[in-house]
Amino acid sequence: MTPEEWTYLMVLLISIPVGFLFKKAGPGLKRWGAAAVGLGLTLFTCGPHSLHSLITILGTWALIQAQPCSCHALALAWTFSYLLFFRALSLLGLPTPTPFTNAVQLLLTLKLVSLASEVQ
Repeated sequence: MTPEEWTYLMVLLISIPVGFLFKKAGPGLKRWGAAAVGLGLTLFTCGPHSLHSLITILGTWALIQAQPCSCHALALAWTFSYLLFFRALSLLGLPTPTPFTNAVQLLLTLKLVSLASEVQ
């Protein structure tokens, strides 16, 4: 197995007991605990490339705050435009993100578009 496959396996194995702990926790601990675990795992696996996720989140948040009525279409355009930029980083001479960052960015794009759809 490659080192990346070992990391994927470790993240999955860590997630199972954490999920059982959060299942029995209250709503506050579920929300903030899950956010902390997610942030920790993202920082651990992606390192400095976690900034791509932060930029995507902040951009979507700004769109939702500025245009709540049309935020779904704007969030769709924003997240997929940033995803296109993210995938072209090596063509632009910038450091290529890790495969973990790619997975996080793809999932985040889908989640943020879904969130903006709910706001609308």
